[in-house]
Amino acid sequence: MEHRNLLIQSLDKVLEVPYPESDLIDAVESKLFGIGYEYYTVGSNDFYLLYAAKKNIAINYDTGHFHPTELVSDKISATLPFLPAILLQLSRGVRWDSDHVPVLNQEVVDIMAEIKRAEAFSKVHLATDFFDGSINRIGAWALGARTVSKALLYTHLEPTEKHL
Repeated sequence: MEHRNLLIQSLDKVLEVPYPESDLIDAVESKLFGIGYEYYTVGSNDFYLLYAAKKNIAINYDTGHFHPTELVSDKISATLPFLPAILLQLSRGVRWDSDHVPVLNQEVVDIMAEIKRAEAFSKVHLATDFFDGSINRIGAWALGARTVSKALLYTHLEPTEKHL
């Protein structure tokens, strides 16, 4: 409890000075694990989700920070009604190491579909995230952007409009 109370105090201090939303979106991001403390993370997803709701700030979902069987696409419609915005860092976890270049897979497509079906592109902000040292940074950026673009195109081809 001591560490979480200290984190709350620190976050409150950081958020004391408000900035215009046009310049900055305040958000918090959870972490599933950390080197050396795999069994306890002060800033767990539950902690940050409740903190974001209490402070009416955005939650940041980094898709590489969740268990491989946990779907971020399921979290979008669950949190949209309660938060002013969602930031999505589209990355790919590899053997518990996050932030690899995202690849086009069903989860990335499902994430885009959830945003489209909720008509929430104005509330969800997209980014790619990668610290993949095995490839060139420009190549990593291009591959990540292409992945997101393909998923958006695939999603926008879905006929989700209702005809009465």
